[in-house]
Amino acid sequence: MSDELATRVYTLETRISTKDTVYFKQFAPVFDQLCRRIWQDLKYGVSTDSKYVTRLCQENNMMKRTVNSALRFMKGRMNALKELQKVQMADKQVKVDTLVEKIEKIKDEINTLKEQVVLHPNDKDLLQKYKNKKSKLYSWQVRKNRFENDIRNYEDANIDNYSLCFGTKSFFKKQYNLEENNYKTHEKWYNDFRKLRDRQIYYIGSAEETCGNQMCQLEYVDKTDRFILKIRKEYRYCRPDAKKNDRDNYVCLDIDFKYKKELLIFALQNELPLSYTVTNKNGKWYIDVAISMEHEVETDTSDGCVGLDFNNGFISLSETDKYGNLIKSENIPLFC
Repeated sequence: MSDELATRVYTLETRISTKDTVYFKQFAPVFDQLCRRIWQDLKYGVSTDSKYVTRLCQENNMMKRTVNSALRFMKGRMNALKELQKVQMADKQVKVDTLVEKIEKIKDEINTLKEQVVLHPNDKDLLQKYKNKKSKLYSWQVRKNRFENDIRNYEDANIDNYSLCFGTKSFFKKQYNLEENNYKTHEKWYNDFRKLRDRQIYYIGSAEETCGNQMCQLEYVDKTDRFILKIRKEYRYCRPDAKKNDRDNYVCLDIDFKYKKELLIFALQNELPLSYTVTNKNGKWYIDVAISMEHEVETDTSDGCVGLDFNNGFISLSETDKYGNLIKSENIPLFC
């Protein structure tokens, strides 16, 4: 038996009072537009060094910390999409290999049936079986060609493989069937699409910053058993004559969390990094706080253990008994 450290992320959510949402309604479209700009730059290999960040700060009249949060978030989405596509391509290659084997096998069956049909032309059941096999062969060949085309496109540097629809692809397609989706005009659909697309703001935290996040300062008030959250406004929303610590430069929220409140108090006491997400869900605004915490994981091998190895297109599974002897091993393809 042994103890190991593992990182677990806890997310706490609370609703923001309607009277405190004015700033977020103004800033969310601007922040999400910045994210889309960064996404395009990442796709086409634009350097995202300190000069790039400075330029975005000047163009959007934003703080460097906010731009860095957007940049880190979009890089995370890009890396996640790249890793997902690697798995998908490996999955499709396994499917191609499987279909090749099936196609070769069914071709032999079709040739055998063809000879039997020639010898027994009046046997309707035999003829129908032959046709069914031919249809299945055609279907498998179409699927194989589609998978092979996807793999070729993924390997082609001239094809955009990193497309991302902000606002969801399913909602975007609703504009092509307005009546079926209960829209009288394209303008009404576009307004709803913009609400769905421009609805989030991210503030990524760091352990080196005060309260775990430079932009969001969270304080626990023991007397009321609630929290005060101060969110720094962007330069574009501050008065030119306002001083650095002027109250008008901040959004102050009186909030509380129903569940896992003690984790948040512990995080504040130990200066753990806190990341915040402000989201509009069906017209109501919520704030999520993500806490990364290390905890001990207890492992016990007295009854044996199971090991998994993730490979290109399949998972290798091995099982041992309590003495360490291998009792089972198999490869599991990454497709259904």
